[in-house]
Amino acid sequence: MTIRRDVPNLMSLNMDASRTFYGEFLGFNLAMDLGWMVTYASPSNPTAQISIRLARP
Repeated sequence: MTIRRDVPNLMSLNMDASRTFYGEFLGFNLAMDLGWMVTYASPSNPTAQISIRLARP
């Protein structure tokens, strides 16, 4: 079996700040947006991804 990608899932208390950081500051492309969870992909390597999930306090 070959692992092709591994996507870390982070939790965030502030989705707006997370979107700004990964989308605008780091320049990742928005790959999926469910509102409560988003996935960003590297523009140079689309298999390098990170997902951020809204955490409930």
